[in-house]
Amino acid sequence: VDAPPPPPEWVWPRDGEALEVETTEGDVTAWQPAEVVAVLQDGWFQARIGHGDQAWSDWFTWQEEGTDWRRPPPKARASQAARSVAAASQGGEGA
Repeated sequence: VDAPPPPPEWVWPRDGEALEVETTEGDVTAWQPAEVVAVLQDGWFQARIGHGDQAWSDWFTWQEEGTDWRRPPPKARASQAARSVAAASQGGEGA
């Protein structure tokens, strides 16, 4: 499925960027932590959702921002970046 190109002012997600993805399990809808793992030039990107053995990947477009995915508030992004730095200093993710 082709998506129209994003508007010029839209900020592209970057590899490794923290996002949140809306998930539904049964009757419960929640925002789950995710990480961008691939960005395509046509506006599509892939995110890894969740952690460890329960993680999965899905594709999104710029048009789904705010409905299927969102950027966490700046404070959440800063704390997640700090956790990533701490994990890297302790031998990497998943160690």
